Amino acid sequence: MSDSATISESAATQTEVDGEPLWIAETIAVTNSAGFVMSFRVENDKGKFSPRTDNYPIGQTERIDLKKTDIAPESKVWPVVNAIFGKTESAKTHILYRPNGVTASYIVTGTTLNYSIEFVGVK
Repeated sequence: MSDSATISESAATQTEVDGEPLWIAETIAVTNSAGFVMSFRVENDKGKFSPRTDNYPIGQTERIDLKKTDIAPESKVWPVVNAIFGKTESAKTHILYRPNGVTASYIVTGTTLNYSIEFVGVK
């Protein structure tokens, strides 16, 4: 986010950055409901990545607490999923990383070469 970005708080877990509404969270959780084993990491708008999770199977959820990474607060962030023996995809819904105790949840569905990463909400 640039220094010239306009930020206005609309709720405890939402904000607006340069006219774009964003959810605010410090942890990203990704549930595997797809037909493959996967891992994920978090990318920010500056091209920085968190460490990758271990590989995990269908029916499990992994979390990355961004406070434990080198990603700076006030960055736009999103999960990048790697399907084992498949392709790597980025979530289309971004959030704003801010240490606030909130978790943003995503769910992955589909197959190794055709899957989606959907934002579920914050909690």
